[in-house]
Parts: sequence; C-alpha cells; structure tokens
Amino acid sequence: MKYRKLRDIEVSAVGIGCMGFSHGYGAIPAEEESIRLMHKV
Repeated sequence: MKYRKLRDIEVSAVGIGCMGFSHGYGAIPAEEESIRLMHKV
C-alpha cells in the first residue's frame, strides 16, 4: 500500500472518507460506533 505524509503523520493513500459519518445519510452515529467502523476497515 502506498502512504503519504501529512504534516507529521503517515496515512494510506486510499482512505475510507468520513462523509457518511457526518452528513448526507440520516442520523449521525455515536462516536464510539464511528470509531469501531473505522477500526474494522
């Protein structure tokens, strides 16, 4: 996997995005659920 440097952290070039966690798809899930989903990917 390719990585990119953003200031002082390295992140993967492919991201999952976060629009679904904050806008456009109804109710915003609880913070714990959003974090659980990001760890699952």
